Amino acid sequence: MDLANEVRGLLKIFGIRLPMTVKYGGFDGIVRPLIEMGKVLTHALVPLLEAREFL
Repeated sequence: MDLANEVRGLLKIFGIRLPMTVKYGGFDGIVRPLIEMGKVLTHALVPLLEAREFL
């Protein structure tokens, strides 16, 4: 949960807001297409998404 909130916070800095509720298992599918828009976002968030998936 903490990693998901961290991802949401970082996206918010870049002006990207996620829906308040995301279907179970759908978080990754929503975030990855959004972060492909920029290199900075990709480098910052992919490790967090991978760690979240591992945990």
